[in-house]
Amino acid sequence: MPPELTLHRLPRDPGDWAEELYSSGWSGSEGRYPWVVLERVACSPRRFKQALRAAQARDGWAFGSCSYRILDAPTFDIHANTATRLRIVGAIRESPALRAAEFDQFWRPHWEARGLPQALITQITPRPNEPLTEKNINWPVLLVATEPHTRKLVLLGSVASMDILLHALVARQDVGIDEALALLVLFTCHGKPADVKYETHADGTLVPRLTFWASAFTQPFHLKRFTQIRLALRATADSTSERKAALLQLLAEHIPGVVTSLRRKPPFARRTVHSVARSRLAESVSDALLGRSRRVRPGRRGAPWWDHLGAVPLRQRRLFFRSLSHGEREELNSARKGRRSVRNPNTRRVLLHRAKAKLRSILREAPV
Repeated sequence: MPPELTLHRLPRDPGDWAEELYSSGWSGSEGRYPWVVLERVACSPRRFKQALRAAQARDGWAFGSCSYRILDAPTFDIHANTATRLRIVGAIRESPALRAAEFDQFWRPHWEARGLPQALITQITPRPNEPLTEKNINWPVLLVATEPHTRKLVLLGSVASMDILLHALVARQDVGIDEALALLVLFTCHGKPADVKYETHADGTLVPRLTFWASAFTQPFHLKRFTQIRLALRATADSTSERKAALLQLLAEHIPGVVTSLRRKPPFARRTVHSVARSRLAESVSDALLGRSRRVRPGRRGAPWWDHLGAVPLRQRRLFFRSLSHGEREELNSARKGRRSVRNPNTRRVLLHRAKAKLRSILREAPV
């Protein structure tokens, strides 16, 4: 289903800024999309203490202290009913007043105790009647929670980036990646500092503002690969908005598999978890849309034969690797990974030639 803004069919009130913010969605690099609304669900006190003890015994990250539930994500075919959407709009509407009350209760005494000048405290004090805008939210995700007494939704503010704990998430084999966590990784991971843009105010002063929305996980492809992806999506989706939604859905579906592959085969020390995860995500989605045979470049001169092993059927590929001697296997792995051989160049050439001859023999004998 296309991520059109008409998906939020709420009673229109031109004077309600909260409804306008929720209905207008977030601005991406290629258009506007509906917000993804996640609810933070607290666990039981016993489970919370267990998560804290596990964090102290391991790496300090308290995974399992809470969970997330998707309330509304039209781009991913998860639609909240009208009552839930009205509760979300109510949480957005009441957020400025709650934020101002929290500042007066906690942050103002905190900064006064630190000796911050009163003029600066006045400048950073949020106003209870100041509407939220898209600039107040770092990511395309709205994080809410249910107030236990009134059962009303409360907007917790901008969700935290998964950048700071992606490496810990990969290292923790016991933490599962559900759909909500996959969306958080998709929308908040970019592996590099946020971009700084300067805005000119009415008095002519330049004010820096951090921009977070260009997530590298939503755009993991090189330009030529993205062109191929876009052409492949035309066969399954008619409009541009449908193709964008389909691509985001595919990326979210493949994130759990990418995390599993990183746990099974961690990246080398010289490469970051973010860069390897982005690369594997692009390869996984490309394999799903374009097929593994895309890795074979027919007619390309000079392409080494071991680059085409991905297109060999699985049964023949297994027979081929079992037939290799120890030296042939070592030289083939070195060639595929671009490592320098420790053997004499002539010996290396002979071993690779023997491996190639074995592959030809297995392919000739394979049934048609």
